[in-house]
Amino acid sequence: MDFSGESLEQLGQQARARIEAADKSMEKAENLYVSAGLYLIEAKRRVDAEAPQGGKTAAWVKYLTDHCQIGKTRAWEVMAIAKGDTTAQGLNARKNENRGPVVVWNFEVVMCDDKGGDEAFSRIRDKVKPKVDTDRVRLEAIVRKTAKLLTVAQLQA
Repeated sequence: MDFSGESLEQLGQQARARIEAADKSMEKAENLYVSAGLYLIEAKRRVDAEAPQGGKTAAWVKYLTDHCQIGKTRAWEVMAIAKGDTTAQGLNARKNENRGPVVVWNFEVVMCDDKGGDEAFSRIRDKVKPKVDTDRVRLEAIVRKTAKLLTVAQLQA
């Protein structure tokens, strides 16, 4: 982006407007998750009531697959948001903390003749052992620890 024509005042106004829009979007997203969770809670209650003894989990998973196209873990997450056990931001933060190190793979595709036949086939061969991007992982851990220590006022400054 080219900001050369913008005054400092305009830059500040534009930044503030975008922050306010983002805050509204997050609030709207949270409300949508709560609403979706309430629908899922009611659906689970009904599915459980109609399911045969010992078949509630299978019936629930089938319902989620057939009608929602989501897995049971995602359904539990959204229902937890609706119950107030977590927030969408809190859930995303926990997911990011639980992600493992980044693994880099390098593959080579080799074209070969099949024992002199006309058809060629592709074979993927692992060329390099996976390497963990340790610098990135270490830096992300430091940022997470530091962010937890800062107060709201410090983050807003």
